[in-house]
Amino acid sequence: MTTRIKAPLPPDRRVRVWFGEHLIADYIGAAEDAAQYEAGMRRRFLSLRVTNESADLGRALDADHELVGSAEDRSPSGWRGA
Repeated sequence: MTTRIKAPLPPDRRVRVWFGEHLIADYIGAAEDAAQYEAGMRRRFLSLRVTNESADLGRALDADHELVGSAEDRSPSGWRGA
């Protein structure tokens, strides 16, 4: 499975919600918006892992200036959940 998302701007943040190793929500936005999204996801999904990190993914852009990555690229390294 391949995921395509718009290339983030340098100050953007990426918030992701994880169910074990499975990504169930992925949001990229300005730092303030991402903080609000993160807070909302933490309230809604109390037992799930929520990450907020730099959106600079360090991947090559395709011709449409979109990031291309596989589902395997989205797994949180080393985290296996409870």
